[in-house]
This record gives sequence, structure tokens and C-alpha cells, in this order.
Amino acid sequence: MKYEIKIQIEKGMLVMEDRMRETLLRHCKTLNDGVYKMELRRMYGRRTTGKGYEAGNQNGYYWAVVLPYFGNHLGYAPDEMHSALKHKFLRKGGSDELPKVGSTSKLDRVQWEDYMEQIRIFAMVEFGLNIPLPNEDLY
Repeated sequence: MKYEIKIQIEKGMLVMEDRMRETLLRHCKTLNDGVYKMELRRMYGRRTTGKGYEAGNQNGYYWAVVLPYFGNHLGYAPDEMHSALKHKFLRKGGSDELPKVGSTSKLDRVQWEDYMEQIRIFAMVEFGLNIPLPNEDLY
């Protein structure tokens, strides 16, 4: 069984919301005695330049939340995840042609949200991963 708990490191100290601490303790009570491995992976970070996620920018949300969140789950870096998702959802051309892959920078707002929705559905159906919407908490 795999559990994911959101923690934060601030100035070298572990910071965890009470509900996350309670969730962790509840999960520990379900485990048999033994040795377990706890893995820490950075889930996402804030962009410090340009129109970042904080500004509600679609591209900022994609790079600050979607790609790191999905990529961490699968073991991909954000740029690798970006390439894989573009190839899956923005590919053009038939099976007898070499595929051409579209650019996310060419998508309008409606196309962009359609792309995001395809990614969120794919993540949930294929991997059981719920990628949060821009206005949702990660947990």
C-alpha cells in the first residue's frame, strides 16, 4: 500500500498540518510491525519569475503544479513529463506518417483547458492520481 502525505520543509524544519499528521498516524496504525521506507520527493515549487502560478496564469499552473505533481508520481522531471504529455495529446498525423507534435504555446484558452482536462482524466484513470485544479489544495 502506498500513502502520500503533504509535508513542507521550512528553514530545515518539518512543517505538517494537523490533519496531515493525524492522517500519517492513522496510516501507521494500519501497518504490521516491520521496517518501512519513507521517501521524500519535492512535489512542486513556486515560480519566481514571469507570470507564475500565483497570478492564475494557465502556463504557471501547468509548470508549477501539473508537471511536477504528475512527474513526481511517475519518476519524470517536469520537462520530460511535458514532452510525454505533448506527444500523447497534441500529436498530429496518421499512423502512416511521422507524427508532428503541437506546441502548447500555440493553444488558445479553450484548447489549453481541454489539454489540461485530458491530462487530469488520463492521470486519474490510468494512474489513480488526482491532479488538483488551480483553485484546489493538493490534499
